[in-house]
Amino acid sequence: MSSALPSILSASGSLATGSILLLKHQGLQDATASFAARYLRAAKSHSIGMLPSAIVFSLPKGLYLWSIVLMVAHFLLLASHVVGGLAMFAGACFLTLLVWAALYVTSPDEYDQSSILSKLLCRWHSLQGDPQGLGSSV
Repeated sequence: MSSALPSILSASGSLATGSILLLKHQGLQDATASFAARYLRAAKSHSIGMLPSAIVFSLPKGLYLWSIVLMVAHFLLLASHVVGGLAMFAGACFLTLLVWAALYVTSPDEYDQSSILSKLLCRWHSLQGDPQGLGSSV
């Protein structure tokens, strides 16, 4: 069995669930507020609230992100067979730095102090000599 199969299944699941949700809710962009209220009341479970709806609506994005993670893991596994374990470790470190850089560059200027990324970025700025953790002003 191929190690690419989990990534393929996750990506296919993301496309399938996204398409199903799109087809089910097509034409509702012009719905009224009273229709939306009725829809939300019907979607709410008596015992666990909106949790089932939240899970269903998060499936496409969650499966997509998992497919990317599994694809990178598959790539690193293939690279380790071709070039060896040390090169794979270097590649994983490089990918980690790329993800960190992307998060750093795309993070908002005003940090929401409740998120973990914001706390890490504020700590990073304080280590670089910016006591307020706001980064350099442009």
